[in-house]
Amino acid sequence: MSDQIATYTFLPWLRQGIVSKVKNEDTLGEKAGPVERTSVLVSLTVNGQKNFVTQNVQLIGPGDVIGVSPRAVVRTEPRHWITDFEPNYLAFVEFYEEDFPWRFTPARAVRQNLAGNPASSPKQTKLRPWIFLLALEESEFEEISSLSQPLASIRLVETTDVDAVLPPSDESWAWAHVHVSQDVTAGGANSGEQSVDALENLLRQNRDNALSRLICPRKLKPLKAYHAFLIPAFEVGRLAGLGQPTAGKDALAPSWGAGQREYPVYYRWYFRTGERGDFEYLVGLLEMREADQRVGIRDMDMQTPNFGVVGMGAGLGDLPVMGLEGALKSLKAVPRPKVWPPKDPDPPPAFLTDLENIVNLQETLLHLTNPNAAHPDPIICPPLYGRWHAPQDRLDVSKGGWVNQLNRDPRLRVPAGFGTKVVQTGQEGYMQRAWQQLGDILRANQKIRQVQVSIASSMRVYTRHFANLDADQKVAVTQQVHRRVLGGVETVSQQLKASRLEPAAVSSTFREVFRPRGALMRKAIPGNPGKPTDVLLKLNEGEVTAAPPKKTPQGQISLSVFADRLPDKRLREDRLTADVVDRIPVRPAFRFTAPSKTRPTPFIDAGRPGDSPEGGNMRAALGDLHARFEIQQPPPGPRPRIDVETVGETLAGALNPKTAILQRALSTIFIPETFNFLRPKETIVTVMAHPEFPDPMYKPLRDLSSELLVPNLNLIPNNSVTLLAINQKFIEAYLVGLNHEMARELLWREFPTDQRGSYFRQFWDVSEVVNRDLDRDPKLVEEALRDIKHLHEWGRNTPLGEHGNRPLPAPGDDRLVLVIRGDLLKRYPTAVIFAQKAKWEFDPDLSAKVRVLDRGAPQDTVRDPIFKAEIEPDLHFLGFDLIAKIAKGDPNPPPDGGLGDPGWFFVIQERPGEPRFGLDLVTGTPEREVNELQNWNQLSWNHFGNPGEVPLIRLDLTPISNIPKVVGPEPDKAVVWGANAADMAYILFQVPVMVAIHADELLP
Repeated sequence: MSDQIATYTFLPWLRQGIVSKVKNEDTLGEKAGPVERTSVLVSLTVNGQKNFVTQNVQLIGPGDVIGVSPRAVVRTEPRHWITDFEPNYLAFVEFYEEDFPWRFTPARAVRQNLAGNPASSPKQTKLRPWIFLLALEESEFEEISSLSQPLASIRLVETTDVDAVLPPSDESWAWAHVHVSQDVTAGGANSGEQSVDALENLLRQNRDNALSRLICPRKLKPLKAYHAFLIPAFEVGRLAGLGQPTAGKDALAPSWGAGQREYPVYYRWYFRTGERGDFEYLVGLLEMREADQRVGIRDMDMQTPNFGVVGMGAGLGDLPVMGLEGALKSLKAVPRPKVWPPKDPDPPPAFLTDLENIVNLQETLLHLTNPNAAHPDPIICPPLYGRWHAPQDRLDVSKGGWVNQLNRDPRLRVPAGFGTKVVQTGQEGYMQRAWQQLGDILRANQKIRQVQVSIASSMRVYTRHFANLDADQKVAVTQQVHRRVLGGVETVSQQLKASRLEPAAVSSTFREVFRPRGALMRKAIPGNPGKPTDVLLKLNEGEVTAAPPKKTPQGQISLSVFADRLPDKRLREDRLTADVVDRIPVRPAFRFTAPSKTRPTPFIDAGRPGDSPEGGNMRAALGDLHARFEIQQPPPGPRPRIDVETVGETLAGALNPKTAILQRALSTIFIPETFNFLRPKETIVTVMAHPEFPDPMYKPLRDLSSELLVPNLNLIPNNSVTLLAINQKFIEAYLVGLNHEMARELLWREFPTDQRGSYFRQFWDVSEVVNRDLDRDPKLVEEALRDIKHLHEWGRNTPLGEHGNRPLPAPGDDRLVLVIRGDLLKRYPTAVIFAQKAKWEFDPDLSAKVRVLDRGAPQDTVRDPIFKAEIEPDLHFLGFDLIAKIAKGDPNPPPDGGLGDPGWFFVIQERPGEPRFGLDLVTGTPEREVNELQNWNQLSWNHFGNPGEVPLIRLDLTPISNIPKVVGPEPDKAVVWGANAADMAYILFQVPVMVAIHADELLP
């Protein structure tokens, strides 16, 4: 095979180490071998001298083993205490060390053909393992407990036929082999030695690439308990395990066939078999059917609806019986009636009038024009489902919209009532989970309420003492926050610094000095009435200044005066120019000398007419300094006035408690998005936080009654495959009922909600949907899998059934659901089921185009189920993102060169995994099965006679018709029955089964 990952290699045996040098061949029990142990001639070469020392060294054999570590076993099939093992499969045990079953065999492999004669082909090699796997029913043996023997043992009871539980001793070689997870034979081209070398190289890379396996050839019976035992295959091993002497015993004598009935046990486990049939058998029982038109719809009596509502009889527009639909329905189902309410009824059915009145009765009583006319007792009325989510207070049977449609149609009110019943049944559990979800939000909610109190009280102070101040007063009293308020791109503090208003003008000291009733203002303004002055505005307009312009004090000696008095006036500003530096003569001997140091001898470079290096640097630095002296700093211009009104409004907005306190609170309290209702923000209508239950809500409805979920499921026969369509209206009505009743329950339990939350949005089970886009946010994936949108997002005028959260692959139809009824998925719950695109391909045997699986890119040709559901014990539903028209396609092949529309297949596949061994169970006579045998995969227990009477697989057993030695094309043709253990493993290996059913065979 080209795909190395999916390639297995079976080798008939493997020897490693010194035991591979054994010379004597396996006699297969036909004649005596070495006594007790085998030996190997060992020679020592010293200084190039061969055979310096030679000696026959005895090897450890089966008679030296008195125990096997459980760690040597990596897997048993079936596993310990499995109670439903397929009886047509064979039990086996696997060992981590790939040579373990032959490690202590006291012989080398023998070449022997099918007739028992010597053979030249290396493929016809046989080597018995030193251990054997035996499976016994509980009535076939008894436990032996003795302190005098090394191992626990079992004894076959007298009624047990040894030949029915153990194969011929000379065939034990056929039930042990090496399993390699890659091809080490180069497609069969390698010799035995080359295959071993390739295996050793593979094992050096990873020891887990190979293992060894022992198979029990016994045919198991259905519904039986079995014990599997690992026992010695040679007599010396049996005797050693029982504590009996082995001296002088034939090392190659088998442990059965000579009347032996007691065996020591190296390892054991227990299992039970189940009913008859493996995956291939059970999938073969499935029949493709079109669903009966009654599936998904049943009669509903409308003559006595209760609540004082008049029933429907034989009046105009009345329907004594309606068709109550379920979550799924047959594609041939016809709604009864097709339209409700009747179009333009005159008069309308009395049922609708009574229903509208009784549903609206509570709202009518709440808004009576004459309160004294109210009824003295509370009145319980049928609910108006969805009233809080719409919001809508009254039912109007004459108008459209999903609320009116749901509440006036009994076929939709009933599913909503199912949702009410589900919540009422599980209310304690739902409420417990709701409070658990709330968690610490209650404490956060309390803090936010405190924040809301702070906002309310602060707004009172703000409105009374700050909001009515003039703009200049607002600027003056808020100096401490100027640095934290943006007045555009700059803070208010920075704007004030750049304006005529000095920072001191808005300081607390300035306000204290110039307060209207302060001592200074009473003296400066006699008769001051105590009103605020407009000093800040006058400062801003330049009418008032903080101090007169600065003047030079008289008698002060300035730098210019000092420079004029110097003899050469060298410090005058007009002398400090770059030109002056350029006029300084060159200084070739210019050097720097540190203070108190001896002046060095001047360095004069005759070839350098200019300054010395230090002189050049000094001249450049002095030129830069004088160039700076020449820069005239312009006098500062007058500062601009500031827009006091704008600044005042900015400060007023920033200090508004509704803004300032809210921002402060949100910076210290983290509130998840789920609980947005706790955020203290103003909104017209808030959808408050609510608990969310991601449970697939079809389950509690199914647990009430499967007939409520899908009526008339009994019309789907056993072992059937069919297709149903999703009834989106039913699902939405049911979920509305769930959410409506949960809102009532939350209100009753004083849960912080406003009854508009969408608590239940999941109807189907999507837990097994795989996210293949790892870059996608898991929260977005979870949201995309919800069955409906949030209820408060449903448009009031939209019809029911159009609020699915996942868009349809094409408008106008419902999604398809594959229904499988039978024991297949009950027995194999991990079976892989998917839809795969079809394509047209020419079949030379039929001389026509047929539809086959499209093996193109899986992302384009394969669709996994988008949800699953099940009804015990044997009904399974798998939803696909397909509608009938797309799945069915065009049954006619396209013209030559065209692709056409071949539709889609539904594929049921046994999950590939650990290998299993056994034979099929098929129906039909054994003669018919033998005649139809085309490859080894078709070999069944029927070829050996009546499967119920076959005790085990014997290579010398003659079935009703002899099993051919070679069958089929390659690679089966290279495999020969009974040639070696590897060929037997290939023949008994059970290939995973896959069946593909085209949608055209399931749709009307």
